[in-house]
Amino acid sequence: MSHDEHGHEKEPIILTSGRRLGKGLAIIVITLAVGAAIAVPFFHDFYKNPPPVTQQHKTTPPTTQPPAEAGTTTISILQGASTQGNPDFSSDEKPQVPLGNKIVWDNQDKTLHTATSGTGQDDPDKGKLFDTSYITGGQSADITLDKVKAGEVNYFCSVHPFMTGKMTIE
Repeated sequence: MSHDEHGHEKEPIILTSGRRLGKGLAIIVITLAVGAAIAVPFFHDFYKNPPPVTQQHKTTPPTTQPPAEAGTTTISILQGASTQGNPDFSSDEKPQVPLGNKIVWDNQDKTLHTATSGTGQDDPDKGKLFDTSYITGGQSADITLDKVKAGEVNYFCSVHPFMTGKMTIE
């Protein structure tokens, strides 16, 4: 190593030629182009068939439900629910909820969700019975059914309106 005028070692400077830099950039561009040529025609298939991790709950129902308190019903928003076609609410079997019960909405997904009463965005009565507002991934929100009468209640996620469910108030 060389030394400067004070006797300190100088860091070596590594230079490259414009030709060598051009070759490196060409390799990167070609690699990206080949990847895009493969991915773009099959994007619809990739989207339609998400990786197995998001399909995990299709064949096996979730087993991790938080323990329920007395007078509490827990409904989970399942992991991967934001992908249309995946299971969304653990309540697909239409739970029986006692009148006046507290409902805990447990968001097991990684994105924002809501639990809003109604059949969808176009329902003029949407949110009149309940609306949890946004529930961050890994968090929960609870509501008390004080405006609800016995019968069937529809609900959906206002962020992902394809996520729908029903519960029976008894």
